[in-house]
Amino acid sequence: MLSGRKYITIAMTTTYCLVVIGLTIATMKKVVSVEVLLGVLGGFALAFGLMNEWYFKRDDRKKEE
Repeated sequence: MLSGRKYITIAMTTTYCLVVIGLTIATMKKVVSVEVLLGVLGGFALAFGLMNEWYFKRDDRKKEE
């Protein structure tokens, strides 16, 4: 069964991996510079971490025991 948590985890992880792979290939082909690669990865990683924290660490949910 695919719950919301599983879906968002799969979607965010897949997107992050595709961004990393795409930018790495573009950097190796000299389409984008290394600074762009590092900037996008840094910004995306920050947004990825914040989304995980906001979604999974909610206080309004009941604790599963």
